[in-house]
Amino acid sequence: MVEKIEELRKLCAKEKAKKLSYVLRLYDEIALYLAKILLYTRITANQVSSAGIVFGGLSAIFFAYGSNISLLIAVFFLNFWFICDYCDGKIARYRCTPKGIGGTLDWLNIRVVPHMLFPAVGIGISIRSGEHFLPIIIGVLTAILWFGTWTLHGIRRQLYNLLKKPSGNRGIFIFIGKILNVNKTKGERLQRSKIGSYGDALYICVGITAFTIIDIVLGVINNNVRGIGLFIILLYFLILYAVTLIIKTGLVRNFFFHGSSRYWEKRYSDGGNSGAGSQGKFAKFKAEIINSFVENNEINSVIELGCGDGNQLSLLVFPNYIGLDVSNTALELCMNHFKNDKTKSFSLYEPKYFEDNKSITADLTLSLDVIYHLVEDEIFNLYMKRVFSLSNNFVIIYSSNMNTKQRNHVKHRQFTRWIENNLPEWDLIKEIKNRYELHANFYIYQKEK
Repeated sequence: MVEKIEELRKLCAKEKAKKLSYVLRLYDEIALYLAKILLYTRITANQVSSAGIVFGGLSAIFFAYGSNISLLIAVFFLNFWFICDYCDGKIARYRCTPKGIGGTLDWLNIRVVPHMLFPAVGIGISIRSGEHFLPIIIGVLTAILWFGTWTLHGIRRQLYNLLKKPSGNRGIFIFIGKILNVNKTKGERLQRSKIGSYGDALYICVGITAFTIIDIVLGVINNNVRGIGLFIILLYFLILYAVTLIIKTGLVRNFFFHGSSRYWEKRYSDGGNSGAGSQGKFAKFKAEIINSFVENNEINSVIELGCGDGNQLSLLVFPNYIGLDVSNTALELCMNHFKNDKTKSFSLYEPKYFEDNKSITADLTLSLDVIYHLVEDEIFNLYMKRVFSLSNNFVIIYSSNMNTKQRNHVKHRQFTRWIENNLPEWDLIKEIKNRYELHANFYIYQKEK
């Protein structure tokens, strides 16, 4: 005896219903009722998966015919393909079916059917509109790009799994992982990602269904626009997967970025600020740590490399302070804000032309939320040397400490390793974890006596 639908929902559910989108919840309900009917029979989860593949193939065939009737039949089979793919898992979970061949059938359902579907839609558009080659070419290209997208995603997930396991010979995997931007943080996101699974299949199913209906309606109203709806959705998927693939490979990630100095000058001149880290509770947390350190260690002079707009500085208490920054606009903001404060002065920091002047030093130098914005290796190296050369005793760094690829104006770096290799005379005497569980922490260095 099969349980009532409420009990069945709990037994068969993979995710809580509230985590599903409204559209996916509708398919989930239909799949649940279908599963209830099939559980009265001897039909297995694998047989349902196989039926889904058949429905997907039939959908592709009917899309290729291009007539109004064939499109409606194709839409019916397309939706049944997705419902079957959702239903097989419910039956498998209810009957505790081992994965076995079911995993292969799932792979065929999600991965293979779209490769048939996109070219078939292109053929259908060609027949409906009388355009012989372009729609077919777009359909084939879309299938290729979709294949590339989920293949790259799968490679990155597998690389993450390999990299997190301790093993002897991981050199080649580490090398490929760096190329594909795979690290612990990215890996955790990859594990949670739904690319190439139900989410992707849902977009394909709903998108093509909706625009097929639009196409049929437009064709009835005006015979000259037959195929336009399907052409739009096919073009959409082509662009979507092309952009996704480009972003994932990082080909144009930094195309519009022209250097950290120019970025910050433009940001400040356009009315921007130093960012969330120098505002509100984050600024207060940093001020609490730094002010306490200055008082307890009898610090008389401070130099900060990257003073920004001065918002963070307004919470800090120093006997004497020099603020350096790459942005003229930021310096003007600071000079206007602190024009009546004789203990503070500001100067332009030009990374490549700034001379190390031993007459300009301080008891403490500060680097707050700067290091992970230094995307150029040369600028980073110069900056790190300056931060320590300008200090007589202490250096406080507030930053992330991990290596990632550049994303626009951000490139996280494991700077502690750089200091160990290049400035062995400086000791890390204290690390203070972030109160708000952000990626940045405090690192306090002292020069050996």
